Amino acid sequence: MDWELLALVAALSSGSARLVHRHVMKKEGHVAYSWILNLLGVVFFLPLLSRGINMPASPYAWLLALFAGLLWAIVSLLGLKSYRYTQVSLRDPLARTDVLFLLLFSSLILAESITIEKLSGFFIIFSGLVVLTWHNGRLFGKLSDKGVKLTLFTAVLNGFVAVVDKMALAYFAPAFYGFLMFFIPSVYLTPLALRNRIGIKSLVSKKAGWVVAVSVLIVISYYSQLSAYSLTEVSNVFPVLQLSSLVAVIGGAIFHKERDLGLRLIGAVLMILGTVIIVAS
Repeated sequence: MDWELLALVAALSSGSARLVHRHVMKKEGHVAYSWILNLLGVVFFLPLLSRGINMPASPYAWLLALFAGLLWAIVSLLGLKSYRYTQVSLRDPLARTDVLFLLLFSSLILAESITIEKLSGFFIIFSGLVVLTWHNGRLFGKLSDKGVKLTLFTAVLNGFVAVVDKMALAYFAPAFYGFLMFFIPSVYLTPLALRNRIGIKSLVSKKAGWVVAVSVLIVISYYSQLSAYSLTEVSNVFPVLQLSSLVAVIGGAIFHKERDLGLRLIGAVLMILGTVIIVAS
């Protein structure tokens, strides 16, 4: 399968999953939710292990995996927490600013190419960020919101961990690495989850169906994303994931009755346009 199609599947699955995150996080705790999602991710990744399990002999490979797992645990916790404070039609396009940090990190760490076209896409995406955070006549006026701050910090981490993923894929098969990136965070999160048994019981009793559904979407998205990484530069794949913002903006308006759809669509479209320019390069 071509990397473009894999990246598109990842984007659509990711955008749909974020609509469910907003629904669940309105009333449930982010620690319990993050832990259960990672555990279910481990279960749903098991069938994919038939595509290849490899045990690298290099200690460096396992250090990369442990480090990436820690980053993903933090991204999961903070990212899910941000849904409590920010509407998904605003949060998801903001989260897609991770491509800006990805371009920086992939250039510095992986020595991937930065072309004029990619820089042009960068500035268009940044313009989308300006539109999304414009509030009461103030540039970046929404940066004072807790949810916006959490989202942007998570975007920085997400851009960085994508580079670590790409580095680790030199040692691991995509299916096995994807399995590890759910298993390792679930281990890191277990001590926190054990202190939050009430939240776990609440989530299982009230939102079990939603949690299972979103876990399937996350596994599809992440495996497709890793498979695409293995076929091309990470800075090519990552921008396509911007398309998830369009799903989130429209879905947020339809399913969550969120407002300011026009402005958020403008911001999302600018980010998608920047994505197209980057991918075309």
